[in-house]
Amino acid sequence: MKIYVEKNITSKYFRMMEMNQETLEKMRQMRLSRMYYAFKTSMDSFKAEYMTTDQFVSCLVANEWDDWCS
Repeated sequence: MKIYVEKNITSKYFRMMEMNQETLEKMRQMRLSRMYYAFKTSMDSFKAEYMTTDQFVSCLVANEWDDWCS
């Protein structure tokens, strides 16, 4: 039972990482460079784990908005 649970957690982690990489690639192709870097930084530093979904989306959009306004 313990091995199954660990496998399940590991496979969920790898699916999430794959999905994040796909999201990063889409952001890059759409030229959302500030959003791309904010998302990548949050993945690398685990900042997103401490934010609610709306706070995280707000952070991504604010980064992109700052780039558009400058």
